[in-house]
Amino acid sequence: MSFTVKVSQSWLCVVMLLLACTHCDPIKVNDCCMAVSNRYIRTPITSCKTQAPSHPCVQAVIFTSKGTDYCCSPRAPWVRAKMAELKRKGKPCTEWKKQK
Repeated sequence: MSFTVKVSQSWLCVVMLLLACTHCDPIKVNDCCMAVSNRYIRTPITSCKTQAPSHPCVQAVIFTSKGTDYCCSPRAPWVRAKMAELKRKGKPCTEWKKQK
């Protein structure tokens, strides 16, 4: 196998690992969401915030469940449905600001 093929295969493996990890467990918030998950949160969600993209932070919906914040993809259908449900219950999403 040529060197170029080996390098290409290595890069492909790295990219696949990165893509797989962004769709694993819900991602917890530290300073801001730098990655999001599409995975459904099974525990009761009590509130939500929206995060605008601002490097290194990405666009995200931050759900709070049992005192823990999770970074979720705003494109996931279940996220949009949950946001609408919270709005109907009088708990609309607020804008999240990065803490300095």
